[in-house]
Amino acid sequence: MLCLLMVCAPATVAAAGQGGEIVLGMSAPFSGPGRGLGFEFYRGAMAAFQEERRLRPYALPPVRLLCRDDGYNPALTVQNTVRFLQEDQVFSLFGYVGTPTSLRILPLLPRGMGSPLALLFPFTGSPALRKGVHTPHVAHMRASYLDEAEALVEQLLAIGRTRISVFYQSDSFGRSGWESIRLALARRGLRIHSEAAYMRDGAMGLTYAPAVAHIAPPNQDPPDAIVCVGLYGPTAGFRATNKTAM
Repeated sequence: MLCLLMVCAPATVAAAGQGGEIVLGMSAPFSGPGRGLGFEFYRGAMAAFQEERRLRPYALPPVRLLCRDDGYNPALTVQNTVRFLQEDQVFSLFGYVGTPTSLRILPLLPRGMGSPLALLFPFTGSPALRKGVHTPHVAHMRASYLDEAEALVEQLLAIGRTRISVFYQSDSFGRSGWESIRLALARRGLRIHSEAAYMRDGAMGLTYAPAVAHIAPPNQDPPDAIVCVGLYGPTAGFRATNKTAM
């Protein structure tokens, strides 16, 4: 079991090998609509790693975590990753947050700085990071969207909910969740009852009336369960609009 102590430092600090440290690079949304995910993932990891370091202080050399903000923008994630590779020469990447951001940097992993690089524990359940040529370079801790969809659908059917709709983010993250729900239903002879999507930059304060209209069209049976695959802001905004409209 690999146990690490993280000390978050500015990304300008010189990295690999200095003072016997292990240097990791984390690109995550510390600003923008997904900033809560980035900060809470970082805080949770720090709490776990610091406790492990307290219990086993001599198990590993010190580890320095270089944090860069990508705002949940895949283009910025690529820029951050290139800087981790070229400027910081990190030992590994760690804790990337999001499906579209993590997927975008997969082609960089086999190159590294003369040897393959690993991406440790990205916060995404996308099947696309669990199959294909890049699979050996990614280590996962969280469950996949497929596993989560199976559990959700099984529980919903157990309580008699069969008209299951999906509200999802319009990108690789949302489509991965949508596809996972579709597959879980198909294995039980069912289909998605209705669906609606929102753009990635959606916020809680926007109106989601068009999405509600797609989810529950007039003169049709409304869904008896809605699975949301999205960030917390748009999901909360959709729920507020949905309660008003339905």
